[in-house]
Amino acid sequence: MNDDKREKLREYLRNNRPKSKINLGNSSNNKENSNKNLKNDLNLDNSQISDNKTNLNKRDYDKEPLILKDYTNSMEAHNIFNVMLCFVSLFICLGTCETYVDIFKTSFLLFCIYSIFFIIDISILNFLSNSKKLVKLGQTKILFYENSKLVREFIVKTKPKKYAIDDIDKIEFDSFLYAIKMYGKRIGLPILLFAIVFAIIKSDKEIFLTIISIFFILVLTIFYDVLVRMFLYRKSNGNLENFLKYSQKLQIDIGWIRNIRIVTRKGISLFYFNEEDYKKIKEYISIVYDKNLDKDVKPISSY
Repeated sequence: MNDDKREKLREYLRNNRPKSKINLGNSSNNKENSNKNLKNDLNLDNSQISDNKTNLNKRDYDKEPLILKDYTNSMEAHNIFNVMLCFVSLFICLGTCETYVDIFKTSFLLFCIYSIFFIIDISILNFLSNSKKLVKLGQTKILFYENSKLVREFIVKTKPKKYAIDDIDKIEFDSFLYAIKMYGKRIGLPILLFAIVFAIIKSDKEIFLTIISIFFILVLTIFYDVLVRMFLYRKSNGNLENFLKYSQKLQIDIGWIRNIRIVTRKGISLFYFNEEDYKKIKEYISIVYDKNLDKDVKPISSY
């Protein structure tokens, strides 16, 4: 290589060499930090956009309330019939069931009584459910109307206050079966155990017969309750699809505070007899109460 070419090469290297290793490192670090900051900013923006979209998608029930048919009076009448039927059946069963002939007569008599009660119960339910009773579920209030007239107002409680135990509305599934379980665990089971022990000691067949009769009537009454719910579900939904899934969850109690003896706060009860209303109530409870109807809500017998 001649002198001219060497000189040109040295000049080129002098003019284009990096200033220092430290500067190179700083430049690389600055570039990495810049990329990280950009990535964090993008993630934050995406998160904010996602939150904003979620908030925008959430329905404001005060501006657009959920309107459902109010079955409160209808189901209260049915529950009264259910309890009456239970006691009447138990009275007949204990009063006549002593021999095999009596068992046959008793069974036929019970069938007739249940059939009569069912026809009357369904007739009353049809009459009451055809009335213009609606419930409007809002973000802060739940309003009950009859013939376009406000008859009851329920304040929604979702924000806990300091030291306030009952400041958040309790949400529970209610049914005749769940009520039997709740009272049975707290009252019925001790009485039943005492009766069984007493019957064994005394060798008393009548006590055993009484216990069997009580179980039989309770099962029969629970079946009757399911049958009535099935009728209403079939009428409203058009078919019985998923009825067994919802059969004991058709009544949702909100805001009730009660124990075995008294009700300290009377809440409200919502009813649905079709899948469409179930989905609407599920969405409402999810947005307003931040609860999943399938996972977070338990039967009254669980408390």
